Amino acid sequence: MVNKLRVTAVGCGAIGRLHQQAFLAHQSAELIAVCDIDEGKARARAQELGVRWYTSLMKMLENEPCDAIDVVTADHLHYEPVMQCLEAGKHVLTEKPLALSVSEANAMVAKAEEKVFT
Repeated sequence: MVNKLRVTAVGCGAIGRLHQQAFLAHQSAELIAVCDIDEGKARARAQELGVRWYTSLMKMLENEPCDAIDVVTADHLHYEPVMQCLEAGKHVLTEKPLALSVSEANAMVAKAEEKVFT
């Protein structure tokens, strides 16, 4: 049996649902948890997809042994969760645009190079 990529997701909006359903449908991936600051959204999405849910990214990082995290928050909210995930040494997928400023994008790339790819 092939090891599956264990994925968690941050953001339970409409685009997040598309990403999460794609991970569930992919034979080499396994969606294991979702996170959203809105408890109702997180709980409903988790029930819909049959995964665990969190309202705290830090708690999800502490409790879920994942290989990658899909950040699918609103564009202006990418920076903080991406940086937290990278600081935890996780691989991160981020919906475009990466950031709304060049300085935030550069900081995210630098953190990825420092934590994950060295």
